[in-house]
Amino acid sequence: MSTTFDNVSYTVSPQTDKQAYMHMVGQFGGGIFRTMKQYTKFFMGKQRSFSQISYSTKNKDGEDKICAMSIFEKVDPLKDEEPHNYYHWAYLFTTNDPLNCDNFNKYSKSGKCVEQSAFCEGKAKVALSILKEMGDEEAAREIWRVMIDKNERVDLSLMVYCLSETMDDNDKEFAGMKKEELTRLLTERYAHQQKALMERYVGFLESCLCKPVNLPPLKNYKFAGRKMLNIGGFLDEWSALAVPCVTTERSLLQDSDQMETEFLVGMRARCVIECSTNDKIWAYEYQGGDLKMAYFDTIRGHEEMFDMIDTVVHEQDGFITALGSVRDDANAIKDLLLEPMLPHKLGLSIRMLQALYTKELVFTPDVHGSLACLMASYGLTWNTSTHSKFQVMPSVERSIWDLACSIGVPED
Repeated sequence: MSTTFDNVSYTVSPQTDKQAYMHMVGQFGGGIFRTMKQYTKFFMGKQRSFSQISYSTKNKDGEDKICAMSIFEKVDPLKDEEPHNYYHWAYLFTTNDPLNCDNFNKYSKSGKCVEQSAFCEGKAKVALSILKEMGDEEAAREIWRVMIDKNERVDLSLMVYCLSETMDDNDKEFAGMKKEELTRLLTERYAHQQKALMERYVGFLESCLCKPVNLPPLKNYKFAGRKMLNIGGFLDEWSALAVPCVTTERSLLQDSDQMETEFLVGMRARCVIECSTNDKIWAYEYQGGDLKMAYFDTIRGHEEMFDMIDTVVHEQDGFITALGSVRDDANAIKDLLLEPMLPHKLGLSIRMLQALYTKELVFTPDVHGSLACLMASYGLTWNTSTHSKFQVMPSVERSIWDLACSIGVPED
């Protein structure tokens, strides 16, 4: 295994020492705690030595839960305490992780999180651009067709929103109604006013662009995107645009927080994986159940974790290598970035962002310009300023192992 990827440490600003970072993670309500263990494992045909750092914090229910893990492999098992002897193999995360890969708005200094800026606002912009391209008459017909078709998947709260006089998707007048009854009411009201129904739906999309921050994300930002109708190929378009959209939104949010950016870069790993028990598109779905990430400390979970890391390392290495091999070809770059079936997309977008920050991956100005034009056609942004403004310089002052060990406080 090559160790050059992780054997170069990187300078961070003087203020991003352990004390400053502890101040930053103090915003997580109760802070971050870390535990460490070491083990050897027969893996990929040889005995290998690993160190695992687990980070935990309180979740929304006040429970202490593991929110991230850093898995380091020892390059030389006989040298235990030398920082440069540790190769950062994988960063696994879920909600509230210390690198802000999956955090809600209350943890963001800029006021928003990717949950809101991409999965709510970004998706709404794509949907609105498709409706505009279709024109009012065709859009009105399609919205009407989808809304009343019993075979189409339409969120009941969206139907309520279109029926409510106050445009409230929780209007008590319609509480408990099944889809058949809501469809009948929609038919009665809009059978001869299809344009009015379209205007209601457009109103819903526009409301997604002006939601305040710090709302409960599950019921507002994430579910807002799931309510949007699959009209004009919307889901296919969003699936293709999702990774560049999320990558840009994360980098835009970091424009106001260089310290967080530096730690995201400083903690780069061979692979970055969002772990979920119910999402196989953006995350890697695992069988953790109620244990969540603590499942990876069980015998069965440990085996699944290593299989998962091995799979994702190959996926992400292949993706970054493929992008780098055609970095001067805008069309080839777009073909790769806009592949709708890219796996485990959130971790992949973070891994790509780290590669852009560290100049492991460099696009030409023409490629950045082409991506910016493409995204703008959907009302989205391709953020080239951050990709070019922040350059990490090699140093021997600090290793990734040191940074990993500086996050949080040891758990008793």
